[in-house]
Amino acid sequence: MGKRIGLFSLIFMALLLACGGVSELTPAPSEDNLATMVAATLEAHVPPVNGSETAPQPAPDSPRVAYVREGNLWLWAEGIPPRQLTTFGDVSNPRLSGDGQIVVFEHAGGLWAIQADGTNARLLVGAEYLASLANPTESAQISWFDFAPGSHWLYFNSYLASLDSGLGSPALDLHRVDADSPAPQQLFARGQGGSPYFSPDGQWIAIAQPDGIVLSQPDGSAARRIFTFPMVSTYSEWFYLPEVVWMNTSSGFYLITPAPAILENPNEPARWWYVPLEGKPAQLAAFTTAPVWVSFPRLAPDGTRLVYVSNPGPNLFELHLMDASTADIRIVYYTGQSLTAGPWSAGGEYFTFWQDDPGQIFYAAAGATPQPLSDLGRTDFFAWVDGNTVLLNSGSELRLRRLPAPGFLIDRSVAAGQFDAIP
Repeated sequence: MGKRIGLFSLIFMALLLACGGVSELTPAPSEDNLATMVAATLEAHVPPVNGSETAPQPAPDSPRVAYVREGNLWLWAEGIPPRQLTTFGDVSNPRLSGDGQIVVFEHAGGLWAIQADGTNARLLVGAEYLASLANPTESAQISWFDFAPGSHWLYFNSYLASLDSGLGSPALDLHRVDADSPAPQQLFARGQGGSPYFSPDGQWIAIAQPDGIVLSQPDGSAARRIFTFPMVSTYSEWFYLPEVVWMNTSSGFYLITPAPAILENPNEPARWWYVPLEGKPAQLAAFTTAPVWVSFPRLAPDGTRLVYVSNPGPNLFELHLMDASTADIRIVYYTGQSLTAGPWSAGGEYFTFWQDDPGQIFYAAAGATPQPLSDLGRTDFFAWVDGNTVLLNSGSELRLRRLPAPGFLIDRSVAAGQFDAIP
């Protein structure tokens, strides 16, 4: 979180954002044996470099895309054919460092890293560390992980499940590991952490929790509760964590707190806040939204605009665009089952939404007619890369599109939602 792009599942998005769906751990050999096996496999796989040949170079300003194809990790950039980085399978959830040098992924229940040239596979977080996070009646799994911007520090949360029932929930903890020198460390124990958002200057983390925001330095020190709000009832087993958007100056951040009990008080407004690092929070606006299980309010990347969905009557929905002056424009009026606001583009040029069918995505800007995000039909998963560049995953195809031009194919047989990119 706080990363340069986000990947969005278009089915049960609210639940996944709040809770982080995970799968069961796969039994694996011991960590030492597995690391040796993986390193040996990769050493055999990486082709020798012929000194007389010039390696192909990516096109200028080309995104780098890491993705999973048939269980293995691949890397793509314009001007270079897709390169296979692993051969041992059981790879999922790739994450690229901001400099494109390292790819981290899940394998055999742990977190692994590999260089972008396919060398130096290494275990970052293994079964022993995860087991230390759980009590004897639980199992711990990775819930979320990503690089801190501009660094090789990888931050992650865990998910705790009962060994008896299999039921579980996010631990609301926070950990980190240096991908160059793996030694995972706990920053916040269960119930004390949450979803991290990094300040642009790299000096602070705003950690979103169900009832407030904790501010700390990147190593977990100097932690303090900087903002508190009523917990938002979802009338279900998942909880709402607000999105935090930092000011470019790193002097404060924006967030939205939805109505805490919207079924009991349907007219209770959501509230748009500015929270300075020093001083008192200021409410910028109050507005009535649909419940969070219909649509989250979405802040633009600079925090000065937002889109939200209102629900003025049965099967009636409106998509609104609001700015910091509280000017409120209705963008879409829809009669149907649902209307959902999606993520903004990385630079805030466009916002996205869909009506009923989460595979039919539209992008729009103020004063412009909404257009389909995909030029070929459905979109199962998508990720904004920069201002007008988006990755589209439909079925097993992964495509890149620079709006409004047609998209082009990167690869086929790509696992659903299993990709990451940097500009």
